[in-house]
Amino acid sequence: MKKRNVNLDLIRFVAILSVISVHFIRNIGFYGVNITGFKLSITAFFRTLFMICVPLFLLLTGYLMNKKELSKKYYLSIFRIIFVFIVAKAIYLLVDHFYFHNIDGFVTVLRHIFSYSNVTYYDDYSWYVNMYFGLFLLIPFLNLIYNNLKTKKQKQILILTLLFLTSVSALNIKNITFIPDWWGGVYPLTYYFIGTYIKEYGFNLKKSYSLLLLISITLISTIFYLALSYNKLFITREFNDYRGPGTFIISILAFGFLLNLNLSKIPSKIQNFITKVSELSFGMYLFSYIVDKVVYDKLNTIVLDINDRFIYGFLIIPLVFLLSLILSLIVNSIYSKFIHLKLESKFNNE
Repeated sequence: MKKRNVNLDLIRFVAILSVISVHFIRNIGFYGVNITGFKLSITAFFRTLFMICVPLFLLLTGYLMNKKELSKKYYLSIFRIIFVFIVAKAIYLLVDHFYFHNIDGFVTVLRHIFSYSNVTYYDDYSWYVNMYFGLFLLIPFLNLIYNNLKTKKQKQILILTLLFLTSVSALNIKNITFIPDWWGGVYPLTYYFIGTYIKEYGFNLKKSYSLLLLISITLISTIFYLALSYNKLFITREFNDYRGPGTFIISILAFGFLLNLNLSKIPSKIQNFITKVSELSFGMYLFSYIVDKVVYDKLNTIVLDINDRFIYGFLIIPLVFLLSLILSLIVNSIYSKFIHLKLESKFNNE
């Protein structure tokens, strides 16, 4: 049996921790106040750093799934995602109705269920499911494209082309389009192909250089964003979102750094915990929303000044992490015990 690569689990662990952390920054009201002072400037630095959350998931998808082909077994794996998503939606409805009293009719229920593509009514983090479901369906065909390129140079040209169309194009200023940006929304494909490329050719930058560049570029990017935002609301545009050039570079450096770490001396109990979190990370992503709603409803009512809320990150982030982990563990255990085996048996018999 092939030994599990704990580095890959660690990447997913860092990704879900970054998700919860970047949502902490949003939920304490960071985007609703003028950026002044040391605490908000530091928060901007961590916001820039934690934007690696979704890119790490996408890079890892390319790294792990680059050999997947069309098969019944491949499509079977999507049912767990659908099940966790449906259960998460059901819990959102219950909490919204009984705790927040937001459900006022059948139309509201429908908006809640189908809100994964529209944040006007509910921004419940399930946009990621909307994106990932399409990526999942495309993966066997993306692999055909990549694996049928004959040379390393051809694969580099593919990635550079996608970087130009999806990331460099994010540097356009307001409504002035210097670079064609119609394809900006397919940036997940760019991350996916970069992940496949790293899987094939490795990440050869030394760990010390990776870390130094990671910190330096995060700092430089933050200073640039602060220069545009200082004494105003923090600027949020395509160039400092998931498809921005800075985010791409920081994410790839973080991925390579974590991939090359020597984890052999980490105690087995810690390795097992990292692995378990990795396995449950998708559910944690979804369930963290409802935990966030309850936790930040309390925090923001009690602590009125955003500068005072910042310090609570040392308590709130681990709390949301743990509660989301427990919910994901329960739901995934139900799926594994009562649904997965039946589906697997049905597919094998056909």
